[in-house]
Amino acid sequence: MLVSVELFHAHSNNLLGSTPMSIGNLSKLTDLELSTNKIVGSIPIEIGQLKSLTTLYFNGNRLTGSIPVSIGNLSKLTDLQLSVNKIVGSIPNEIGRLKSLTILYLNDNQLTGPIPVSIGNSSKLTDLELGGNKIDGSISNEIGQLKSLEEIYLSGNHISGSILASIGNLTSLAIFSLFANNITGSLPPEMNNLANLEYIFLSNNFLYGSLPENICLGGRLKRVAVGYNHFTDSIPKSMRNYSSLVRFHLE
Repeated sequence: MLVSVELFHAHSNNLLGSTPMSIGNLSKLTDLELSTNKIVGSIPIEIGQLKSLTTLYFNGNRLTGSIPVSIGNLSKLTDLQLSVNKIVGSIPNEIGRLKSLTILYLNDNQLTGPIPVSIGNSSKLTDLELGGNKIDGSISNEIGQLKSLEEIYLSGNHISGSILASIGNLTSLAIFSLFANNITGSLPPEMNNLANLEYIFLSNNFLYGSLPENICLGGRLKRVAVGYNHFTDSIPKSMRNYSSLVRFHLE
């Protein structure tokens, strides 16, 4: 009987049509991987009945509609990938109920509205990819609660406001990508705490002032792209003789 299925992997085929509402009957399902197909329609609210689910991949399809709030019922979910679709609407506040979540890929959709403050509750997140949408609003202080975060991609949105001091709490962060937004203000000195940073992409914003003086002291920084902003101060001394830096774009 299909109701006993625990794994359903059908990625990289030519599956057509929409996801049936009856999928909610697969109560023992732990892994649902339907990426890189031609699935259309919206994600059914019945997906929230799959309370054993740990992995949900719908990336690379033709999904429309919004992310159902019932997604918040999936308390065991660790990996949620809905990228490269045509999903609209805002990221539901219920995403913050996914306290086991480590990977969240929602990039390259048509999402709008702000990043929900509740995302700070998903404290196990290591990878957060929301780039290539129409997300607006500012980056909230609650982002600083994601202390396991290693990669954050928010590029190519309509995010405004400034980068807050709480970003300095993300001491595991290796990739920090916010290019092509409407971010203003100066970079907080707390960015000096990001000793594991390897890549910083902040180009095409409205930032000014200078780069944090000790941004290189972690010894891992490889690429810095901060062009098309309004930085005026000199390059930090810690960068001038830094041999591991492969690319530095300031113009």
